[in-house]
Order: sequence, then C-alpha cells, then structure tokens
Amino acid sequence: MDKKKRRPTKKEKKEIIPKRYNQRLYNRIFLGGALTFVLLSAGAMATNIIRLNAKPQIESVNQKKQEVTMIDYRLQNWSSNFVYYYFNFSSDGQEQSKQIEKLNSFYVEPMEIRSQGQLRQPTELKTSKLVNVTDKVITYLVSYVVIGGESVVTEFNIPYQRIKGAYLVSDLPYFTPAVDSQAKDLPDNSRRKLEKVNELSDEDTKRFDEFMKLFFTNYTTSQENLDLVSENIKVLSNSELKTVDFTSYNKKKGKTIAYVQVTFATAGNTRSENFTLELEIDGTSILVSKMIHGIK
Repeated sequence: MDKKKRRPTKKEKKEIIPKRYNQRLYNRIFLGGALTFVLLSAGAMATNIIRLNAKPQIESVNQKKQEVTMIDYRLQNWSSNFVYYYFNFSSDGQEQSKQIEKLNSFYVEPMEIRSQGQLRQPTELKTSKLVNVTDKVITYLVSYVVIGGESVVTEFNIPYQRIKGAYLVSDLPYFTPAVDSQAKDLPDNSRRKLEKVNELSDEDTKRFDEFMKLFFTNYTTSQENLDLVSENIKVLSNSELKTVDFTSYNKKKGKTIAYVQVTFATAGNTRSENFTLELEIDGTSILVSKMIHGIK
C-alpha cells in the first residue's frame, strides 16, 4: 500500500529556497540602480541651482523698484531747479549773465535759437506745482510776476531726456494754457442728499437722537466715556460739539445705520461734518461699532 503524502502541519515551516540569478542579471540590476541614483541626484542638483538663481533675480527686481523711486525724486528735484532758474530772472546785468549760464547748463549745450531780438524782463517765481510726468515731458503749474508788471499763471512744460541716470533738457520748454482741474458736472449717484427717511418708530428715533448727542459729546471730550459707547474710535481733541443738525436711521442686513451731520467748533471756527455710523443694539444699550466719515 502506497503511503499517502503527508501534508505539513501548521507548526512545520516550509523550506524556502531562494531563486538563483545568473551574473548577467545581477549586472543589469546593479547598472539600473546606479542609473536611477544618478538621475535623481542630477534632478536634485538642478532644483538647487534653480533655487539659487531665483533669489538674485528677486533682489534685482526689488533693486529696480527702489531705483525707479529714487530716479522719480531726482527728476522732480532736477526739474524744480530748472523752473526756479528760468522764472527768477534778475534786473542786474551781471546777475543775468550768471543765470543764463546756469540755465544753459541744463541743456548741456545751448539750444540753437534763430530769433535775433529776444527780450527777457526781470521776473519772480511765486509758486510752482508738479502736475504731470511722462517719459518725455514734465509739466508744472507756474505762477510768476513780471517785476513792476502783471502776474501770469501758465503750465510750463519741460522736454527732458534721461541719460545714465541723469537728466538734461532735450528741447526748448513751452507754455500751455493752465488746465482747470475742477469738475463741473456731478453724477446723480454721487450726490449727497440729506433725506429724512427713517425706518424706526418715533419712540426709537427719539431715543437714537439722544444717543447721538451723547456719543458726539464723548467724541470731543473723553476717551474713557467714548469707549463705553463705541469700539475702536479715537476721541477728537481740540474740538467742541455745537449741534447735531441732522439724523436719519435705516436698517441694513439686520443692523441699524445712522446718517448724521454735526457742527463742531475749533478755536472759535465752526464747521459741519457728515458721518455714517453702524449701531449695535443690546436691549436698552446702543453701541457704535463702526464710524465712517461722510454719507456712504
């Protein structure tokens, strides 16, 4: 009788025989691992090189920004000097010669002028305001007076050129009419109208009006008292509350908004100011959580 093959019990361990690989396969595995290591090392080195190169580039950009800011101030200072020497023209002959020589230095070489009969009256600069700068022309609003004569207001335009961080007047300066910067028309959505449109009851309106007087009194007298009825609002020193002239209350997103116009006095002079206040209500207490100057 054939003996049945006996299965190994759970406690018995199977003998594991490792597979044998020939030398050629070992060489391939070794070369593959070495190649992988080289590629990973090269990638890491490239990443580090990129990171090292990136920092100087950022610094270079920052340096350029700083340079532009410095150049802008240099341009303003340089052109202001030119305006000063152009419009302050002495009545003394010897002084005039020095001033003309100084002006010509701004051109590097004197400009060619074909006119044979130019006349310069003594003048004095009153005011000059920088109003516009382009990459070719810088413009000032100038007020000057002809000695013993009339006053003149004009825009004075200086063509210029930048060369290696320095400047020169590149052409003859010219006058243009002074531009009126005051707008004449006001869009309807920009009009500030004090309209009495309350969304509160008469009783609540009276209560809020009394609070407004308390708040603005504290606003001009005591930081300690102001902190009791507001959040993060600084007291207005050197001013006195005269009157609360207008109030209107609306509801927005569950909050009460107050629109207020107030008259203050400072050193004997009175003025009106507009405010938009965001109010928080807690039972009988009222707190100003936000204050904005103007009717918003």
